[in-house]
Amino acid sequence: MRMYARRLLIIGLALAGHASAGCDLSIEAGDAMQYSRNALIADAGCERIRVTLSHTGRLSRDLVGQNWVLARTADIKGVAQDGFAAGIEHDFVAPGDARVLAATPLLGGGERATVEIPRSRLLPGEEYSYFCTFPGSWLVMRGRLRLR
Repeated sequence: MRMYARRLLIIGLALAGHASAGCDLSIEAGDAMQYSRNALIADAGCERIRVTLSHTGRLSRDLVGQNWVLARTADIKGVAQDGFAAGIEHDFVAPGDARVLAATPLLGGGERATVEIPRSRLLPGEEYSYFCTFPGSWLVMRGRLRLR
């Protein structure tokens, strides 16, 4: 009986740690224009979702910059095109673009940034995608943010 209770305690602690980890997510991108994950899953009960992007490459932000931008899936193309027009001085994200739910700055190799998304900005039943707005990257660097 004692061993059974101990196993339940260990499982409970593991699940509790897993649930809190669902609010703090991390992803990497390198010089190869690729995210390390094509989906991120956050707990639906999170008040705020924090996403940390780490640029694991060596190249500077002006050569192969990486960012993490979140928008409704239907808005990807427009956000990316308007970001291209905004230029590198705005991290390839148009200032004041209401379609952008969250965005990290454009990072160079070895840099890291964290962005917070209030849960209230994410609507049930809506599809959300993250992508990099560095020119041309959004075509291949993208993934889905899902709530569970």
